Amino acid sequence: MDQNGSIPRLAFKTTVADVPLELCLPLCFAGLSEQVHPLCLLARQGTLQLLESHPDAETTVPPLLPQLVPSLRAAMADKERDVAEA
Repeated sequence: MDQNGSIPRLAFKTTVADVPLELCLPLCFAGLSEQVHPLCLLARQGTLQLLESHPDAETTVPPLLPQLVPSLRAAMADKERDVAEA
């Protein structure tokens, strides 16, 4: 986590292209229901950054959908408002 600014951000030690989506994206999705800082920040920002910036996301994500959808559904159905909104 990069906390040098006023808003904490997720910073990878490697380029986003080197992050293995098959390992990291399911972990990020599983953490979408987290409510405790920094876990919620890591899951939410990690998910967004990997989906938006990874060059292989377009081809790698569709086969991962069966793993990702249950975590996404659980987060969307969560009773905590900020979890469902995020």
